[in-house]
Amino acid sequence: MIRWKEFLCAGVVLGALGIAGVAGEGADRKDLPKPKETAGKDLLEALRGRRSTRSFEAGKAIPDDILATVLWAADGVNRPNGKHTSPCAVGARYMRIYVCLASGAYRYDQDAHALIEVSKDDLRPGIGRQKFVADAPAVLVLASDLAVLKRFPLASRREMSHATAGCIAQNVYLAAEAFGLGTVMAAGLKADAARKGLALAKDEVPLYIMPLGYPKAE
Repeated sequence: MIRWKEFLCAGVVLGALGIAGVAGEGADRKDLPKPKETAGKDLLEALRGRRSTRSFEAGKAIPDDILATVLWAADGVNRPNGKHTSPCAVGARYMRIYVCLASGAYRYDQDAHALIEVSKDDLRPGIGRQKFVADAPAVLVLASDLAVLKRFPLASRREMSHATAGCIAQNVYLAAEAFGLGTVMAAGLKADAARKGLALAKDEVPLYIMPLGYPKAE
């Protein structure tokens, strides 16, 4: 069984990690359930079953504790020193994960394991170029705040961001498979809709979307 022990450490200095001043500060905050410590499949089973899903049961919601665990797996804190499940270049916290639900859109605060509201609107129907995105009960948006990496050339900042997004996406794939969910990493997002709907900061660049939900029976 996969054991995902959570180390959700209070007192992490967000400014030192490049998190201070991001969108949603001062907005409504929802603490998430603690990540589950076990899943229905072990790592090798999840790897064997990993696949891209483009057809979802639109009316089947994801339980809060499962969604919380997938988000933690994506880039949550997994050690007492505040380090995360996904690697990042030079230890800078430039990646942002947004969650679009029927109830609104939220930024996942990776350090506090909480959702910060950024919109009360359901952004799912208009944020992806492919129709199946709107059917997923949750749509993750992976973005990068390039300002955090400003000491590097722009091309390097983009390369680092895409590499880290790939690490996060694979974590999401494996966690989704372990809990019977499906997802796909897609570049077909509507960037302008994402920037406006998620109230992204000036230097935040939306990179990929990952619709998440229960696969429709074939």
